[in-house]
Amino acid sequence: MPKLGFALKLSKRHCVYVDWTTEEIPRPFYVGEGTQKRVNAYAKQRRNEVHRSISLRYGIRRTIEFESDDQNECFAKERELVEQYKTYVGGGEGWWGANKDRGGQGGPSTPKSPEHKAKIQAALAGKPKSIEHRLALSIGGKGKKLTAEHRHKIRVSGKLRRHSKVQPVLATDSSAITSTSEVKQ
Repeated sequence: MPKLGFALKLSKRHCVYVDWTTEEIPRPFYVGEGTQKRVNAYAKQRRNEVHRSISLRYGIRRTIEFESDDQNECFAKERELVEQYKTYVGGGEGWWGANKDRGGQGGPSTPKSPEHKAKIQAALAGKPKSIEHRLALSIGGKGKKLTAEHRHKIRVSGKLRRHSKVQPVLATDSSAITSTSEVKQ
């Protein structure tokens, strides 16, 4: 089993990477920002159709150009490298590459619509998680303080799984939460 603490550190560190062709004289064709996990996933996942087409035709070699714990620093470096290597698709004459924008705009902070969130949730529902993933989730939740309402919802949820005759009593404010004996009725 891999060392989980090391894997968690890697996944939170941000990198700026460049994808190069494997030609005799390599050309940069994509600049990206992401966690170590994303950087390592290029063999399985292509960024977009242009990226896929170039990497299939000319091959791909990835180099990490910059690393930081600050994502905003990495976004700035990504913008700088897109300009330097001219990898923006719509850049005009002299530009060649697979970047759909000039960099520094993506990432986990990009807001998602409720419909998009529901679609992601439906796609992930019922998929088994690895032991490493479950352990990481467990470690991430340790020491987290729960509100009285949250504890009540967890308690009701657990009772529903054990006793199908019990109806859920979900409170919208903490004043409606009383004792667990009301739930058992």
